Amino acid sequence: MVDAGYLPEDDQELLPLLFLTRQFERYDREDPNGTRLRAVLAEKPYQYEHKHFRTVAKRARRPDPWPPKQPSPPGDRTPTRHATTWPSSFGGHF
Repeated sequence: MVDAGYLPEDDQELLPLLFLTRQFERYDREDPNGTRLRAVLAEKPYQYEHKHFRTVAKRARRPDPWPPKQPSPPGDRTPTRHATTWPSSFGGHF
């Protein structure tokens, strides 16, 4: 597919494919500073695995294109698990 030049036209598909298949000349023309690929990855992180992008970037001596993790908002009330907390599925009584 890649050798024949069949590539998707949509950035949502094209930029990750160009990066993962190491077509860096074309990738650099399409997204010279990497912002468009980071936007695609931020929008659809479930579709791609970070480890694949990290491996390609490391081998090609390029920066990791994956967007940085967003810090939790200061008012985030997500429960934090503590070492002393028993799992709710433990079952049984003591």
